Amino acid sequence: MTWEDQFQNAHALHLEGRMAEASAIYAFLVQQRSDAAPAWSLGGVVRLQAGDAEGALAYFVKAAELEPDQWLHAANRAQACGALGRNEEALLCWQAAIRLESYLGELHNELALCLRRLGRTSEAMDSFRTAVIVSPNLFEAWNNGGALLEHEGKRAESVPWYERAAQLKPDCADVRYNLASALLASGSVDAALQHYRKAGVFYQQERLAAGGMVDPARASKHADCLSNTGVALMQKNQFTLALAVFDKALQISPAFQMARYNRAFSLLTLGRLKEGWDDFECRWHFARREEPYWDGRPFSGQSLLIHHEQGIGDTIQMLRYATLCKERGGEVVVLCPVHLRRLAESAPGVDRVIVGEVGEWKPDWQVPAASLPRVFSTDLEEVPSPIPYFRVQPVTPTRIEGTRRIGLVWAGNPEHGNDARRSMKLSLLKPLFELPGIEWISLQKGAAIAQVHESDLEWCLADGVKECRDFYGTAQVVSGLDLVIGVDTSVIHLSGALGVPTWVLLPYSPDWRWMLDREDSPWYPTMRLFRQPSAGDWDALVSELVKALSVRLVSSA
Repeated sequence: MTWEDQFQNAHALHLEGRMAEASAIYAFLVQQRSDAAPAWSLGGVVRLQAGDAEGALAYFVKAAELEPDQWLHAANRAQACGALGRNEEALLCWQAAIRLESYLGELHNELALCLRRLGRTSEAMDSFRTAVIVSPNLFEAWNNGGALLEHEGKRAESVPWYERAAQLKPDCADVRYNLASALLASGSVDAALQHYRKAGVFYQQERLAAGGMVDPARASKHADCLSNTGVALMQKNQFTLALAVFDKALQISPAFQMARYNRAFSLLTLGRLKEGWDDFECRWHFARREEPYWDGRPFSGQSLLIHHEQGIGDTIQMLRYATLCKERGGEVVVLCPVHLRRLAESAPGVDRVIVGEVGEWKPDWQVPAASLPRVFSTDLEEVPSPIPYFRVQPVTPTRIEGTRRIGLVWAGNPEHGNDARRSMKLSLLKPLFELPGIEWISLQKGAAIAQVHESDLEWCLADGVKECRDFYGTAQVVSGLDLVIGVDTSVIHLSGALGVPTWVLLPYSPDWRWMLDREDSPWYPTMRLFRQPSAGDWDALVSELVKALSVRLVSSA
């Protein structure tokens, strides 16, 4: 058999997947003809595909020495270096390949991926842009460019990249999923749902084609797609339908805890509290739960540590359970941030407060504050409402005769995941300041306080919490008010817990505790809820608010 015949035989074995046999023949061939670059190149490819990146690299180096003007050898060498984790060397090889063949989009795409692995994301994005200019129909470059923009938090910018990728591969489940996720993060809920549903169909087709023998990773991806579909439905207030979608996700992947976590919020929003509390415990798959975990049993002569776990508002809401805890045992201790310390100390049932870390002290039992409703089997008919449940000495400055003192908060923590929907601009509330007989008190903290100056409202909105160093100080101010109006923030929880009349301005899709289609709250008897009639429609809500406040002023005159 001639050398050429053996070369063809090796290539045929390679195509059949008989890697060991092909590799052995290529090794023999390069011994016979050390200047045969194709044998070195294909021998390297066989080794790389078989997992021997080190051996492959040696072959590619030799091929490049023999044919230094062939871009393919530089590209193969880059692939081997990348497989070995030698990304700096891989980068040089990709750059060399592009110098030899600059009009091949695949090379620019690979260069971009290498740059991304090195953390040089701006250069990587430039290379993705070059790739799609050189090769406008290169799916991988469009999809990878979208993924990088999404990773960098530029969700809106990633949308056109994913859209083009979806045009090139319209039946690709993963790119539909990526596009839907970018659209959802950008606020395009209806469009996101459309693509999530298409992705779900394609994932389902994969399952049917595989006869049920689907790769667990693909099943998890399908479940994740369904879970995100449910999240999008929740944003449209379609919680019953979302619940059914979460159930489907859990049928496909019973261990997929994010679907169960989202399911919990659907159940809670629908008022099915006991079921929701049970599902909410799945959060301990994502974080470590402190032990020993208290399940509500009597603990006379022992200690129980209640620790702050969720947001500030959540902890304020759940401290109502301190008295119920105290009824079952010994010492009740609260672990919380320093700005909650004095407030927590004022809660009946709390014996001691620890700030930051517990140190060497070991409690007999521990429970996260947000697990207390489950411990006490709370449902809509049995929400403990011992309002007020903080003992605070009000600050009551001299009021202008004949006026009502109303507190106002319009923005929450900008780092909160839902802040873009729950917070509003102060300027939207300007119609309120036209009503007579009101002394407006700002309860706002943080960067949003600058909006008072930006909206030219210093003349009518006094800063009531400028000197407050913690939530106890804020509570003192709030206790002296006739009414508090605000978006869904910790201050609203504080006002409700103090029994001060409180009007809450809610986005169209609210947090679970406010549920749906009701103006009251079982958690806070003195609250009234105002809801956006459609997503983002603060104007209609403010119009309703102005009318309600006008009626209140007249009736209390």
